[in-house]
Amino acid sequence: MPKLLLWLLAGVLLVDLVACQPAQQRTPLEVYGLVVSGDKLCRSEDGNSLFLEGEVRNTSDWDVAFVHLRVRFYDSLGNLVRTGSGNPDPAKIQAGASSSFRIEIPYDPTITEYRVEILPE
Repeated sequence: MPKLLLWLLAGVLLVDLVACQPAQQRTPLEVYGLVVSGDKLCRSEDGNSLFLEGEVRNTSDWDVAFVHLRVRFYDSLGNLVRTGSGNPDPAKIQAGASSSFRIEIPYDPTITEYRVEILPE
């Protein structure tokens, strides 16, 4: 299979929020050979926003034509507080390669967890 268009409902990774530290993965996210790793959530220097950064690694033997990420942010009771989305750069990931991402949202002190999803575009 030379290329794979990502058509799936969602692959999910739920982690604890730890500012600017590697996230604790509760469920490893691997969807069609795509693995989200190295993710960390940090507060901006001015304190007005949070940004999630990490990388998507393609462990498959084929190129992935387009990757889109959605992040859901939750409070300590499991209530959805915010959502954010973005694409790794580059959005096309060659077999065996990685691509970095950064998703920014306004700061909210109630956020304690987040969930990264890989979605079809």
